[in-house]
Amino acid sequence: MSCLFPCFHHSCRVEVTIRVYDPRDAADLADVFFRSVRQVALSDYTAAQVRAWAPEPRTAEWAHAEASDGRLVLVAVNEVDRPVAYIDRMPP
Repeated sequence: MSCLFPCFHHSCRVEVTIRVYDPRDAADLADVFFRSVRQVALSDYTAAQVRAWAPEPRTAEWAHAEASDGRLVLVAVNEVDRPVAYIDRMPP
């Protein structure tokens, strides 16, 4: 499945493909998580919330453990199959 994904800081559109998580995505997902909290959504949280949620960059091992705990993880990848975003859902 493909879709157009809006850029956060300027008006552009990037085509992405949505697919299920693969263990090779772990390092990129850790980076996406940290940058999402520390850069993209920084103005949506207090400084204390940001420090509590993402006090330091996450590891690939952390991301893989999160993605492998039974939740559904969908990854948006760019034209070279590199993750640029993701969403997860815990099982019911």
